Amino acid sequence: YFRFAGGGSHVVVNVLDNGIVDADGYIGFGEDNDFSATATINMSGQLMKGDGWRMIMDGSASGFTTVNLASGVIDTGYIESDTDNWVVNICGDGVWIVDGDRVAETLEEAENGHWVACPEEDCFGNISPRGNLMVDYNNVNPGRTTIWAEYTPEAAWAPQPADGTVGVPSIGTELCWCTGESTEVSHLFLGTDQALVEARDPSTYQGPLHDVMCFDPGALQLCTTYYWVVDEQEYGITITPGPVWSFP
Repeated sequence: YFRFAGGGSHVVVNVLDNGIVDADGYIGFGEDNDFSATATINMSGQLMKGDGWRMIMDGSASGFTTVNLASGVIDTGYIESDTDNWVVNICGDGVWIVDGDRVAETLEEAENGHWVACPEEDCFGNISPRGNLMVDYNNVNPGRTTIWAEYTPEAAWAPQPADGTVGVPSIGTELCWCTGESTEVSHLFLGTDQALVEARDPSTYQGPLHDVMCFDPGALQLCTTYYWVVDEQEYGITITPGPVWSFP
């Protein structure tokens, strides 16, 4: 077993370069913790494995566990926690492998902010995902769920309103985003028909937009879901398509 950060302790563990932690039992953070222990593990080693990971077990609601997986492989049987106070930041070529089919569970945890792909401070001063979380079952590693991040530095990111935001005002709402690293022109598509926006239909085109990161769509229809996407372009370079965002 590999257990640390109990009581009121604040512990940081670095598994770097070719470092290996090989645990036959579970790996636990903040176990039997009635106080506010915090645990951070920075992982770039080649292999870290255990029967399972217990993020915050039998712990105080004020405890917190952070795993930064920049590279290397974490190989575990399961992940569990008694609280919501944990986050896994995955980027680079880091990979996490879990037993069984955990695709739906992982994507749900990602929506709750527990799995974050390539976190970085965005142009609004917030910490936001910079990439896309990728989850695969039974293909990359048969019988197991593999989790990694894909990073596209030239794509638009950090939408405001955030993807899936509910209750967006119909008047006074601006659509804002962080541009790709070398963007000179943004191509924005907006509409209420998801298929048309995904297809970049000319009827949904709101550009080109030069040197801006916000767009005023005017008055929005009530009780209507809008879809929008921003494709980024550097002069003379192929356009980098962005993900489709929405707000009901």
